[in-house]
Amino acid sequence: MKLVKTYESHCDCNIDNNSSFGLSAWTIKEAKEYCNQKIIKVKININDLGCIVHSGNKLRCRKFTVLEEV
Repeated sequence: MKLVKTYESHCDCNIDNNSSFGLSAWTIKEAKEYCNQKIIKVKININDLGCIVHSGNKLRCRKFTVLEEV
């Protein structure tokens, strides 16, 4: 199902803080482990990236665009 919509938020850019504020995106594997009821594919522009945490499995960002439900 196509859901294209863009969301924006402030985000914590501190890489030492794994769980903080901001929009988050996980790898598909980690997203399924966290909650496999609804997985959403998003697009994140590199300029909107705040930090990469959880050993590279999670991105925290200022803005992303929802593309579709997977």
